[in-house]
Amino acid sequence: MRLTLLAAAVAVAVGCAEGVPQQALPDAPVAHDAQSDSAPPGDAPVVVQDDAAAQDDAAVQHDAAVQHDGGVQHDGGADAAPQQDAAPQQDSAPQADAAPDGGCTVQQVELLTNPGFDLGPGLPWYEYSSAGAADELFYPAASLPHGAQAGAYAVWLGGANGLRNQLWQTVAVPAGATALRVTGYYWISSQETVASVWDTLTIALHDSSDGTLLETMVTLTNLDKTTAWVTFSADAATAHAGASVDLLIDAQTSLTDITTWWLDTLAVTATVCQ
Repeated sequence: MRLTLLAAAVAVAVGCAEGVPQQALPDAPVAHDAQSDSAPPGDAPVVVQDDAAAQDDAAVQHDAAVQHDGGVQHDGGADAAPQQDAAPQQDSAPQADAAPDGGCTVQQVELLTNPGFDLGPGLPWYEYSSAGAADELFYPAASLPHGAQAGAYAVWLGGANGLRNQLWQTVAVPAGATALRVTGYYWISSQETVASVWDTLTIALHDSSDGTLLETMVTLTNLDKTTAWVTFSADAATAHAGASVDLLIDAQTSLTDITTWWLDTLAVTATVCQ
């Protein structure tokens, strides 16, 4: 009987001992430890991730700084100023002001007196004819076969065989002259039939002190005959700045077949930097 009771007590005790763990499940610190254990994965990565995020954020902020310091990009825009500073190209004014002495005013100055011959014969024009003083070179428009190109007078040179006519005027070229041009109108009639030069008229510049030929600007021959007034223009090879020169019109005809030159509206213009 005692043995039976003892065995039953042992069985109860064992059963109670085995039942404790089942009742301890609610308190299982393992579950709490599981949360604890989950903390390291959460904490460590969170810390690392937070730090990484901080670094990423810093990088973002740093990158933002770079973009903000878009100084590079912004400066790049500012550096575009040099392109706006292409003002030097706009300052091509100096090239426009490339007037020889720089910054001067360019003017066209007429050097002849009575350039269109409309005041009639007389100084400062000088005349010469191999036919004698009676051979007047200035003709009223009404006395000319074709009238004057403009105004009241024109000059008539040639018109006879073996004749030489000259007409000249002394002009003072301004010291600031940069160019010299002769312009005017001509009408040429000729009886020459052979296609060769027999009769010639030249317009040339001579040194007024000794008559030295400086340059011939215009040459008109019997081959240049016309049926109307024709304009001409010729530029001097040099400006002859500051010089005193004679503008000489010189016509010579051969012994046969007459050539005649009529000239009008003559001008000698100097481009002057003042």
